Amino acid sequence: MSGPMNTPFYGAMQSPPQGLDPRGLQPSMNVPDLKQYAESAKWRQTSVYDPVLLLPHEPNVSIVLRMRIITKTFANANDTYRETLQFDTPTTIYAVSAGTFYTDITTDMAVGTQVFWQALNTFTIKLSRVNGGELLTTAEGLGGSICGTAQFPAMIGCGGWMFNNGGSLLVNMTSLVDDQRVDVNLWTCEIRGPANYTWPSMR
Repeated sequence: MSGPMNTPFYGAMQSPPQGLDPRGLQPSMNVPDLKQYAESAKWRQTSVYDPVLLLPHEPNVSIVLRMRIITKTFANANDTYRETLQFDTPTTIYAVSAGTFYTDITTDMAVGTQVFWQALNTFTIKLSRVNGGELLTTAEGLGGSICGTAQFPAMIGCGGWMFNNGGSLLVNMTSLVDDQRVDVNLWTCEIRGPANYTWPSMR
């Protein structure tokens, strides 16, 4: 796809100069602006809050909902933790929730007296892709600003965060208080079928 004057859109594959090996295709780094989209794309109003997942409907493919849980117990404030989750089947993350529990009763009492502490705001979290380095959250934010609760999870709108076979998610967390356990739950939808199944847009 290209914009005005045949300028390739960002990420579109460009043909190499004449005479070079056609296998050397390179993505365009021309970031499109609204004018380019307005001139070459069809527009319509779309709800983006509720996830609308791209899923196959085939007899030999099944859809499985699964919780991917990251658990870490922090001993001290400012302790950090990072974990990489790998997906061995096409997976979409469509919501994030979290919970915290103080492992020391004295910490529980001390934090409980500070009215500005909310349960999910006692840690920070950052999410990014390992493959390609895309920042799903552009910086570490308070848990309460990124994660919801089990009752009201934070929804990932549009198509969710899609990962193909072998894709990985990097989770970074930092505790803001002593003696607490943090559970982060990734609500995922897995596609299980033939071993070589991939997302249509990623083939």
